Amino acid sequence: MEVVDINLAGISFRASTEWMFFPYEHFILARRDSKKGILKISLAEQTNGHAVTPSDLLRTAQKFITRGKLPAPFDVKDPYPGSYLFGAASYKVRERDRDYMTRVYYFSRGKDLLFATYGCPWDFREDELVREELSQCEKMILSVKFTEPH
Repeated sequence: MEVVDINLAGISFRASTEWMFFPYEHFILARRDSKKGILKISLAEQTNGHAVTPSDLLRTAQKFITRGKLPAPFDVKDPYPGSYLFGAASYKVRERDRDYMTRVYYFSRGKDLLFATYGCPWDFREDELVREELSQCEKMILSVKFTEPH
């Protein structure tokens, strides 16, 4: 698998050449050539001046899925220790009479924040290609470098 550097919307990161990226004004959509799921990456700015906690970040990330009540998360990845915060959680989300597996990610380095969601039909969640996509999404997010102030 060939990996390349991607520079879009104020960030740079490493990604497999199997992914296509579509930048919009406030977010980036990405889809791998397997077309199982879609990744949405959104940049945010920490404006309140105080340190954010992993719980704060997860609550904010959940709003990228729904403003309503979410079921209990599964496959929760607690924050990595270090100079940044990274975590993730998955949910079964019902939308328009269909079930989806949605994974939220958060990544914070100082003032710079990134939230991402990956979604696919619920029936695909155990598919080997979806597992690969989820692994690649995590690697992309962990490789992010913020190139412009937000």
